[in-house]
Amino acid sequence: MLRADKSGIHYAEICAAEGAITFAHLAEDAGLSVRLEKRYACFLSPGCSLIPPGGSSRYQAALVVFAMYCHNRQPRFLDAASSLVQEKWKGMGNPQAADVMFKTARFWSDDMYFTPTLDPRLYRITGDSNAIDRPANWLIGYIDRLQLPNGLFKHTTQVSFVWGRGVGWAAAGLTNTLLDLPQNHPKRRPLMESYLRLMVSVAPSAS
Repeated sequence: MLRADKSGIHYAEICAAEGAITFAHLAEDAGLSVRLEKRYACFLSPGCSLIPPGGSSRYQAALVVFAMYCHNRQPRFLDAASSLVQEKWKGMGNPQAADVMFKTARFWSDDMYFTPTLDPRLYRITGDSNAIDRPANWLIGYIDRLQLPNGLFKHTTQVSFVWGRGVGWAAAGLTNTLLDLPQNHPKRRPLMESYLRLMVSVAPSAS
């Protein structure tokens, strides 16, 4: 499933692929695993035509490569995924310096999923503290700008409406970060408070 401009894979397939790879492993379906790895093998190459040439969509491909690495433990998969994550942050400077970190941020609720999902994968594998500090600080910046008093998230800083899928991106991104964030991390409390405000707000509509 390609992006509208045919410049690379669409994020919908990225999410589906990550889930399919995990399912194939849990179901012990070796045939499916082989087919999926063959489909996404080009992600190991920087020049892969399925990887968009720029923008945030480029780095989403790392989710698929991380998923494959978690099941095959081949170092070249980890190297490829790590390279995409590091490329994303190249030139962004100290992850503690918000004014630097957010110089290219769009402040769309969509962005609250992929960055806070990618970096914790790297942290879980390598233990690199930067890989958990970055998504924690990223989320705090988005929370400050997008979370409404009722706990929901507006779509962007330019528009005030609440978009259901955007709320889902925020919920998933917060979850993925909190799952790996150390209990003593200084950003854990504000992130958990934001997450709970969101859950209280969406709970009535889910019942």
